[in-house]
Order: sequence, then structure tokens, then C-alpha cells
Amino acid sequence: MKVETVTIIGLQKIGTSAGLAIKQKASGLTIIGHDRTREVMQKAKTMGAVDQIENNLISAVRKADILILTETLPLATDTWRAIGLDIPEHTVVLDFGPLKKPIQKAADKYAKGKHYVGVMPIISADHVSNGSDLTADAAADLFQDSTFCLMPSPTVDSDAVDTAQTIGKLLGATPFYIDVEEYDIYIQAVETLPALISAAYFRALTNQSGWRDIKRVAGAPFAAVTEQLTREAEISHLTFSNKQASLHWIDTMIGGLEEMKQWIANGDKETLGALATELNIQRDEWLHERKQNNWTEGAAPEVKRRGLGEQLLGGWINRSND
Repeated sequence: MKVETVTIIGLQKIGTSAGLAIKQKASGLTIIGHDRTREVMQKAKTMGAVDQIENNLISAVRKADILILTETLPLATDTWRAIGLDIPEHTVVLDFGPLKKPIQKAADKYAKGKHYVGVMPIISADHVSNGSDLTADAAADLFQDSTFCLMPSPTVDSDAVDTAQTIGKLLGATPFYIDVEEYDIYIQAVETLPALISAAYFRALTNQSGWRDIKRVAGAPFAAVTEQLTREAEISHLTFSNKQASLHWIDTMIGGLEEMKQWIANGDKETLGALATELNIQRDEWLHERKQNNWTEGAAPEVKRRGLGEQLLGGWINRSND
């Protein structure tokens, strides 16, 4: 099979960035884009992320040799229900959704036997501080020198996994194989918990009698902490997709706050100050490690031969970008 068409469903920041990266590092491919909002599709086309926009979801899917899905969790099941029977037999489907277990179940139910691979490109250290999901904030290097998580099911064929790895390479990311359940638990910690904290913090302040004046002086720190509320459509779905994991991370957070509360009550300024210093050092180290992207655990072994995915796409990969 020769890969000629990549279809991207969902053209917010992630989907549009994927299109920009593939266009930059490969030639000869046609990229088709579909989104539920026409303005979003047009923006992605204007930015050069897609060659064509397709208003009809089924038509976009039927044209795909490689299908990239970037739908949010609330929309994922409906999308799989709609497209399952229309995914061509040869098409490799790469799911960029935020959690994998619920989406994998939908894929098994509505598109059983298709070449489905759960993946997630992680935003690079250079872009991690921008929490926007707007199409306008997409960038070709959004995933450059970062991690490309791969969570293939035990039944998926190796050719599909190889193709997924090749797409990760085009995005500029390093493959990282991780168990799907383990990945979802971690995502509850780094995606769901911040959203719940954002909601709890905003609610606590808005319920205060002084909110009318508080909101007049609230600035950048308040906006940064509450930015996750823009994901309101996802928060409940993310939380209840794994209730036990959500409760675990909430308890972990409450434990940390209770400890700090005790230090403050006891006037332990030195301990709190030392902790803040230490945590800032650890955060800098995390960002440095993210930027270096020199991980060893879980990385795919180096394979000297050209796999099927690279054979299919290899003629279009710009070697100067390797």
C-alpha cells in the first residue's frame, strides 16, 4: 500500500500542529482536514496545515490512508460510532485523544479489527507554558524534541505500529511505549487534577462575600491557575473515566495542602520557604529534562532496518530534518 492521504479529524491546536509538522517534513502527501466548526477548518487551511478541508466526516474518513483523530473525550465515542464502518480496511487509525482506555473500548466496539493505535504526542518544553487549545496557537514544532507515547493493543499488527512510529518521527518526537492503563492513571494526575484544582479554586473565591472586589484585583496568577476551566466540556468525562485514580490524586493533593496548612498555622516560615525553593529547583530540572529529551526508560530500541511505515512514507521524508 502506498500512503497518499492523511486525514486529520479535529483541527484545534493539536490536530493543526500535526498537519503543519507533517507538511514540513514530508512531501507528496495530501492532508485532508475535518472539524465540526467550519471557521476552524478554514483557519487550519489558511495556516497551511491541510491541503483540503472536507465538511463531511464520513467522506474525509473514507479517503484516508492514515487517519488521525484528535477529538476531545466527550466527542470520541460519538465519532467512533459514526465512522467505524466507513474506515477503509487498509487505513491506520492513530488516536490522539486525552485518555486511552475509554477510546480503545469505543474503537473495539465500533471498529473492531481495524488498524487502531493509541498514541499521544507530548507538547515540547518550548511550548508547554501555553495552555491554549486554539488553532491559531498551532505550530509545526509543537512536539519537536518531545515524547510520542505509543499504546498499541496486543492485537494490532506490527505494520500499523511501525506506521505510528513514523508519524511520531515526522512530528519530531521520540517514541515511548507505555501501558495504556498506566498512561491513563498518570494523565489523571497531570491533566484531570489541574482541571479540578482550577474549578475548586475558582469556586472557593467566587463564593466569598468579597468576590466583587477580589475579581477587580485578580491578575495573571489567578488567570493562569483557572485557565483549565476552558476545558469545561471535558472535566467531568476525564474525572469519571477512572474515578479511583481521580480520588487518589485528589487525596494526594489534599494531603500536601494539609501539611502546608499546618506549617502556616505553626508559623513555620523557614520550612515553607525551603520547600518552595526546592520545588522550584525540581521544576527547573523537569523542564530541562523535557527540553533535553534524553530519556532511557521505555524508549523503543534502535532498529537499523527501515520499517514498513518508513518505507511507505520514506520517499517523502525530508532527510535533512532527521
